[in-house]
Amino acid sequence: MKKLTPFLLIIVLLSLAACSTASGATLTPTIVRLDRGELAQAATSTAEAAEPTNTTEAAEPTATNTTVAASPTATEDTEAAEPTATSAATTAAAVTPTSSATTTTATADAVAQVEIVTPAINLRSGPGMDYESIGTAQAGEQLDVTGVSASKVWLQVITADGETAWISASTDFVRLLSAEIDDLPVIEAGSSATGATPEAASTGFADVVATETVAANTSGGQLVFATSSGGDLYIANMDGTGLQKLASGVIDPIVSPDGTQVAYTRWESSEWGAVYTLSLVDGVERVVASDILQPKSPTWSPDGQKLVLSFQQGGVRDPQQECRRYDYDERVRLPEGATITSTTRNGDKGQVLICFVRAEDLQWLLTEIDIATGQRQDLPSDLYSYAPAWDPENPQRVIYEGIKGLMQLDLSTGSNTALTTDAGDTAPIFSADGQTLLMTYKQHDHWEVYTYNLASGERVRLTKPPLMADPQYSSAAPTWSPDGSQIAFLTDRTGQWEIWVMNVDGSDPQPLFSPEVQAQLGLQYNGVNEQLLNWIGTTAPVSMNASPDQLVSIPTVAAPAEDALPANTDLTGDWDFSFGMMSLSQRSAVIDGTYSWYGSMDTGTIDGIVLDDLGQFQGLWISDRGSESQQLLRWNIAPNYNSFTGSTTGGMNAQQWCGVRSGQPLPDGCGFSGSWQLHFTSPVAMTGQATLVQTGAMVQGTFVDSQGHSGEINGVVTVASTTEAILSGTWSNDQGQQDTFEWRLDITTGRTFQGRQEPGNSEWCGWREGTDQPDPCGWED
Repeated sequence: MKKLTPFLLIIVLLSLAACSTASGATLTPTIVRLDRGELAQAATSTAEAAEPTNTTEAAEPTATNTTVAASPTATEDTEAAEPTATSAATTAAAVTPTSSATTTTATADAVAQVEIVTPAINLRSGPGMDYESIGTAQAGEQLDVTGVSASKVWLQVITADGETAWISASTDFVRLLSAEIDDLPVIEAGSSATGATPEAASTGFADVVATETVAANTSGGQLVFATSSGGDLYIANMDGTGLQKLASGVIDPIVSPDGTQVAYTRWESSEWGAVYTLSLVDGVERVVASDILQPKSPTWSPDGQKLVLSFQQGGVRDPQQECRRYDYDERVRLPEGATITSTTRNGDKGQVLICFVRAEDLQWLLTEIDIATGQRQDLPSDLYSYAPAWDPENPQRVIYEGIKGLMQLDLSTGSNTALTTDAGDTAPIFSADGQTLLMTYKQHDHWEVYTYNLASGERVRLTKPPLMADPQYSSAAPTWSPDGSQIAFLTDRTGQWEIWVMNVDGSDPQPLFSPEVQAQLGLQYNGVNEQLLNWIGTTAPVSMNASPDQLVSIPTVAAPAEDALPANTDLTGDWDFSFGMMSLSQRSAVIDGTYSWYGSMDTGTIDGIVLDDLGQFQGLWISDRGSESQQLLRWNIAPNYNSFTGSTTGGMNAQQWCGVRSGQPLPDGCGFSGSWQLHFTSPVAMTGQATLVQTGAMVQGTFVDSQGHSGEINGVVTVASTTEAILSGTWSNDQGQQDTFEWRLDITTGRTFQGRQEPGNSEWCGWREGTDQPDPCGWED
């Protein structure tokens, strides 16, 4: 099989853009795949995460989409990271472009060049998404730049036909080659035939909101949302206007049934917290109840007079030191997550005393609070009771997340019964008619949005990443629109958490704000049953009498510190991976490079492309031994481009393939780095634990055995075959003993090794937590 050349990869990218045509109600760029026969077949056979039973699949725009539709109509071009073509101008200073805008022949001189780094991006007749699309530019294409809009979010460029056009200045889509954006001359947008106002010159987040807010097609109303669990609380119109900050440090805000109040909690310390309400009419905040252990997830009664919430009560809290005795030949077993504090050896009895502190295991119960009086009444519930939801049509029913699924509590009798038996069901939200639940479902290693019909038990999955997305991006924290026709939710499909809106059947997902505005909000979902979004139908403006710290017209976001910026923007450079070294060069999305296993067992080349939308590299390693010796690589790239995790598939044995920039230690679980359980037979059969760190080919670490002896391990990694890596070196203990050893790690899993100690060939073996001990342990000559 011939080497994948950059030219061929560019053709793939051009083909991708050509395929992004109208289809149905949405337009989606197709995932870039390497068209390499069996490797392409291997890539598309990726197993999908297990889904809950009794599931009806919601209709989705495209089975292979990696970003959502660029526009709601089938007649518009796909916009790179501009998911909707309906823009809301939020101030009088904003441009009001018209369809009569036309392109003009370029007259200004070029002051810089820009390169397109996304598969395709629209060229527009003016600096805004309301201006018509006049063409597209493809990945790798370089255009002359003549200036920048006052908002610094649009670049004026000269097309290949010599005409002026405008493109997004976002670094997600383009890269300036010979200038900084602040050095470019500001170009005012020309007036339209109908007298449009030129773009106002302003700076900061306010300007982004004023000119770049993208309102999704919604059924109207307002959104009350928190940026994170313990973050800031905002209110905004669903067209993106009227953004106001209401409060700070809030946990799980929930709007009252009449839309006039927001209830939430705060934790004054790591333990104690209180419940608050904030009036959306006059901006007054008051404490409802205090001195509660870690309260969260309040839910309103249908009449708005009470709250039920979750609070911490019982379980393992502030654990103290414990000690256990083990015989020398007994396997050391400690509670998961426990931290060893000391080891004491008793040679006369052949025992070792190991002391440790176990990890916390907190239990959560439910409590009911009267809004007017603050009186509390604890409710019968599961030992782990999270995210209660009060039935709006049945004041005696509360549904919450329990140990093994959703539970329902009958407040009139105090009885708890199981509603579902799927532990992936979390954070239920009732529809207005009480007939359907929205759920954030734990889909293997990510989050998805489901509905659950309470009458039939039918599930419908509303969100679903494409099969090739690795990792599968998340969608979470949904909320109903007031009329029940749409759903707002959070998703990290673009690489950052954003607020999106979709129809109730999961169709037509699109962002509520532009990428620039979403990035400024700093949204975060941590998978702790957060209730972050509330969609209300009536306008409830906060009074101007609200205190200054409650009413903020526009949030101000400070520029990140220099040391917080990503150290790298591509994969170019030298790398240490699990069992070798690489040197990579990236141009646009194309990667070329070489690799060498430690010990030079094998060398070869690396070819592929970076899929920015997925945060992935996909390509091939091709051995110098022959083109038939190759495998498909798939890496998940860290946001700072300084590390990756991944593996190889297809052709030969699968292998672990993770790495870091040269000179940095490999993370736990990569190569030999991490914690290992040990079994060795000298001087008698013993077990132990080791912690190793691999930097390049060098491995260092410490160990403790079941007799209480500790010591050090030092070694060097070489690769013996495509299935086995060898760590050879010396070990020494606190008794002055020292010998050489050799361990053989199974590359296909990276989780077990067999070994021996010299002299005498005493057996050693090791395994990571959650993996069975190798059998047999060690090997013979």
